[in-house]
Amino acid sequence: MKQYIQPFINRTISKELREEDTVFYYDEADELLAQVDYDEGALQSVVYYQPEQHGVLAKDDILKLVKKVQQVFEKEHLIIDVIMDFDTSYLVHLVMEEPRYKIPIHSTGMNMTISYSGMLERMNFHSEEVEVIYPDHLVSKEEAKQVLQQQPLMKLGISPHMDWNYVYAPDYNIDGVETDGRVRLMASMPFMQDVCFKLLPEVEEVEDLRTFLQEGRNCTYEEYLLDDVTIWEMYSEEQESPIEGDVYECACMALKKIVGQEYEKYHLEHIPANFLENLGFEQSEDNVFESYRFVYVLDDISFDFHAIEITVNKEMNHIQSIKYPRIPFDRLKNLKRPSLTLDEANAIAQNLVDATLTLERGRVDSYLYSFTYSIDYPTSTTQGNIHYIDAWTGEVHFVDTGFM
Repeated sequence: MKQYIQPFINRTISKELREEDTVFYYDEADELLAQVDYDEGALQSVVYYQPEQHGVLAKDDILKLVKKVQQVFEKEHLIIDVIMDFDTSYLVHLVMEEPRYKIPIHSTGMNMTISYSGMLERMNFHSEEVEVIYPDHLVSKEEAKQVLQQQPLMKLGISPHMDWNYVYAPDYNIDGVETDGRVRLMASMPFMQDVCFKLLPEVEEVEDLRTFLQEGRNCTYEEYLLDDVTIWEMYSEEQESPIEGDVYECACMALKKIVGQEYEKYHLEHIPANFLENLGFEQSEDNVFESYRFVYVLDDISFDFHAIEITVNKEMNHIQSIKYPRIPFDRLKNLKRPSLTLDEANAIAQNLVDATLTLERGRVDSYLYSFTYSIDYPTSTTQGNIHYIDAWTGEVHFVDTGFM
């Protein structure tokens, strides 16, 4: 492995030390130069602690360094998928390429972090075990685009980025086009079965939130503001005793105290217990803690990204923490209706939309890839999809991806 490490560090390796699945490389002064991690014998990551310094890199210099890495690690079959700019470093994704349609195969290959000062800092490697399932029938890119142009791509929303005014935001239920030309709907995906918003129960009003959260407990209470999110935390250095009551009802009571009369507009985001398992993610064996997400819904506009999250200890019937991203309820009651109609917003999006043939996995732990047409906006200034459309001017704002 030394031959893969030495070309990218500024000192000579004189010693290596293995500890289980990790190998450490040192110089003569026993200073750590690099660390290599394996997972079941497969190379997983490399971290360089004394990398070569090349000075500030232009994009062409980045490409030269990437090419050198590919040559040294014998990964010249990989292609650059994206280069992302993270203000202090670049993240370069290299992936395998599907041979028939020349499509990047995500979650394969490797990625590397290169600092602004030109140092190769880290590399991560992904599995290259891939089986591509080719469809019996594949509609053309133009046919898929025409299908998308007939869909209601946008819906009315409210955005904090526009000072909590109306915008037209993407309807994320429209997820592209199947290879046979059918519209691909997120709600129809098998893993989305039983995902829904549930009405909240009628609960009593509590007089004081702090007293309610601490009642019957020997715990420390903290309340603070972090990035416009109010947080309440309760913790104890000693084992607490369980208290009586239904912990979900207690969470609803705390919610009602926080939001007052707006409680009736909040809904529980219900996600089945096996949701992550169906996607291929490992389920945590620790079922003691559970987080409830309460989403504000106003005139069919759901504030998913401003959900109040209440984490509870189900064994003790304790509320452990509350995270409350504030929503200006009073302001929302008197919003001026937009001058741009929904049909006009959809026309803007439909005029810009395109379809891109991509590969995806049904589960993150699967090596089987199938084709689908995803939504794309080729004229996007950020290489991203639409973030929102100004509901008065029609100006299109794209998601800031950081792609170069």
